[in-house]
This record gives sequence, structure tokens and C-alpha cells, in this order.
Amino acid sequence: MNRSLFTILVTILLLAGNVAGVSPTESITWIDVVEESWQDSGTLGGISISLSNNTTEESASLDGVDWPTIIEVYTATWCLNCLQTEAVMENIVDGENTLQAHFHRFIAETQDPFGAESTDNYWLDRYAQTSLDAAGGERLAPTNIFDGERFHIGTSPTSDSIENDYSISFNTGSTIDKSGFSGSLAFSSEEGEEIFIWNISVPDMYSDLEIQPMIYFIEDVGYFPEGGNGADYYHHILRDVVKLPAISGQIPVEHIAAFDGDDLSAVLVFNWFSPEVKEDNSFAAALPAPALSILLPLFGAALLPRRDD
Repeated sequence: MNRSLFTILVTILLLAGNVAGVSPTESITWIDVVEESWQDSGTLGGISISLSNNTTEESASLDGVDWPTIIEVYTATWCLNCLQTEAVMENIVDGENTLQAHFHRFIAETQDPFGAESTDNYWLDRYAQTSLDAAGGERLAPTNIFDGERFHIGTSPTSDSIENDYSISFNTGSTIDKSGFSGSLAFSSEEGEEIFIWNISVPDMYSDLEIQPMIYFIEDVGYFPEGGNGADYYHHILRDVVKLPAISGQIPVEHIAAFDGDDLSAVLVFNWFSPEVKEDNSFAAALPAPALSILLPLFGAALLPRRDD
């Protein structure tokens, strides 16, 4: 057999052995949300205050250990599959400490009245690349994200069922320990101006994290019988997202009102980013060091011209 051909065949067999050592696809139940900067990232918080009943003053504080699991959902009033995934989700989180924020389509949308430019733009900034890489679109309904880290798209399970996918993802929890954190949010209304005061306390062990705080304005339920999926009532509607300039402060905030009713809440959440850069996710970096030390000489030998004896 030609020496070059033999060497290449051996190399292929070695590669196959390395691929076989990777965890089987059926054990993967979510897509990791990866930032373009290759930073580890997630979403925490969930300190909520009611803005209902013409509230003029309200406050809340919560230790990190009591913060809810944050579930972000991309949906639309015409999305039939969304009803399926939302029913599964409600069954899984029933009675659990959770905060749901449902993003509704807005950009180029004619059938859904619940979306907003701020919420769609925020989704694009944070999740568009992951969605595009996973399924070829930046804003696809249904998409469900746990703790800003674990991304589920569509209705096809990656384990034996969507219920199992969501349950494992829900029970996994945040990458970082929430117990040392704390947060507070306060609101007052004076002469038509809404003032928000907030604070996020970060433990020393996470002092190097980059923190981007935000207020989610969430409507408990909205009525829209013209929706194409026939749900009539839509829950956990994210009406607006307002980014805050620092981990603590006080500023006046303008936001979109509830679609109907008087059931709007303001929720303090934040995205965290680790400065620790991940390794390059290239083909070469994915191979163990011993494999490279064997494979590279073999490739080189295969490319050398053969000298006849």
C-alpha cells in the first residue's frame, strides 16, 4: 500500500477514536449560551415589586439564596408550538421559585401586540448568535432559556422528551453560587416621575465579574382573543427592558405601560460575565495534547515525497 495513503488512513482511525470519547449526543439536553467574547455568562436576580393599584412607593430586598430561577421565553400570539412548550414548562415549575419573562416578537411583526422594540433588541444583543448558530434564525419561537445559560429551541427533544430536557435544565441551576449575593429594588412616584433605587451586593469571591443590571417590566396577563394560536390570555409578558448604568444607583425611569389591566411588575435582574476566557473551540484545540503530538508528525510524513529504494 502507498505509504502516504496508509499514514492518512491511520490518522483517520486515530481521529475516530478521539471523537468516540466525546459524550454521546443523546446526553446533551441544552445548547450553551455562548457570548461572542467567549466569556462565561448567565442571568441572576429576580427582585420584584408591584406597580399595580397606582402604587406611589414600594420596595423589596432578597438574599441571593432566595432568588428565583429565571426563565426567558421567546414566543408569539400566533405560535401554536409555543402553547405546547409553555404547558410543559408550567407543569415543571409548578410551585417552584421561578421568574418567567416572555419576549414577544416585535420587529416586522403584524399579529402580536405584546412585543416592544426594547425587548426585541435586547434579545438580539444577547441571544441572536446562539439562535442563529443553532437553528438558522435570530428570533425563533418557541425558545426557552434557563438562568441565561441553557438554551432550548423548538419542540424536538435532545433527550427522550421535552419534559426531561426542561427538568434537567431547570434543576441544574446557575453556574455560580447565588448564596453570597443580595439585592434590593425600590420605587417611588413623584409628580408623574417614577424613581427607581437599586442595589446589587456581590460577594468577594465574584468581585471580578462584570455585571449588567436591568429592570424587566413584566405584565402578569394580557387578553388578546385575536391571537392566531387561540390562547386568548397570555402570561408573563415582558413589556420593556431598561438597562441600568451601575450595580447600584437611583434614576428616573420611563417604561412601556401594561397592555391592559393593572398588573405590571418591575423586576431587578442582571447579566453576569466572567473575565475568564474560554479555550479556542477550534478543531485542533478540541483534540487532546497527546493526539496532536502523534497526528502532526504523521501528517507531515504523509506529505513528504517518497524516495525509491
